[in-house]
Amino acid sequence: MWDLLLWVVLACGTALLVAVPLTGLDNEARWPLELGGIWVDARPAPIAHQGGYDTGTALVRRGCIGDPVREVQALLLQCGYSVPDVDGFFGLHLESLVEDFQADHGLLADGVVGPATWERLRYC
Repeated sequence: MWDLLLWVVLACGTALLVAVPLTGLDNEARWPLELGGIWVDARPAPIAHQGGYDTGTALVRRGCIGDPVREVQALLLQCGYSVPDVDGFFGLHLESLVEDFQADHGLLADGVVGPATWERLRYC
């Protein structure tokens, strides 16, 4: 049998029913859940990383400078890559790190930070 933690959250004038599985028979939480004939997948959404410099998805590549590059550098740091400095300059070393990140995450390893790479960087 499932042990569920249910509560109602009042946010912005709207009540939401939140279901959180405590454990299954083998102490593993299982998703999705069936609640009253309705299948619910109430897992929390992943939290996006933010470097605090830029929130856009502009194309960033070698030779670029500024806050979008700082954002790439900060996100790579948060994802566990060894960025020596968050200086806002996209040089050969950063291009190599971006290619490594892309290869590690199943992306085309071209060293260019486009929409797919931004998405993976923010949710690595």
